[in-house]
Amino acid sequence: ECSLHVHLGGFPLEPEKIWNLYRLLYRLQSVIGSLVPPLTFKSSQYKASGKDYCNLLPGFRSFDNMYESLVGQKFYGSLQQPHPNDIKRERKWQVHTRYYWVNFINMLCYDVNKTVEFRLLRPTYNLKKIMVWLHIFNALMKYAETHLKADIENVGSLGEVISAVYPEEIAENLKHEIVRLEVLVQNQIRNNDNCGADLSMEDELFPESEIK
Repeated sequence: ECSLHVHLGGFPLEPEKIWNLYRLLYRLQSVIGSLVPPLTFKSSQYKASGKDYCNLLPGFRSFDNMYESLVGQKFYGSLQQPHPNDIKRERKWQVHTRYYWVNFINMLCYDVNKTVEFRLLRPTYNLKKIMVWLHIFNALMKYAETHLKADIENVGSLGEVISAVYPEEIAENLKHEIVRLEVLVQNQIRNNDNCGADLSMEDELFPESEIK
């Protein structure tokens, strides 16, 4: 019933850049959602707890609106204030707005571990598949960091982001791996494995012998 969560740091701690990243992920979440098992965003249907821990990102009007909704208080210029529901970072389960497929709470709050947490992956032992997703997450963060708001609002595809971030050879290889992710999801649906529990299917599509 677990998930594979990936924390990536090094992103600029600037409201404008964080808002760019949020908007980019919000725009592309249906595309990214097509690369994971169908019940990824409905964990209540297979988890014993009956709760959803990986919801879709809601839409917001601005960074200030996003911050107030996720943190529960207005933004006064600091990205190091503790979350009011977990001031000592000892009761993270009380911060309900961390339960999206991307968790921004560590980026918006506290003075340590300033990461973006991607929460949508199923458990896996397959290093090749993990590397593919690391490249995808990195591309999303790098694009948001280096592009203007107008570029974010006009992004039409994940492939566009990948081509803008990576050299042509790496970009084309990664797009090929994304096709494999799509095939994996189709196989999961065909085999009624809507939560992605069968790891054998991914090992066939992502052989670790291909890792260079």
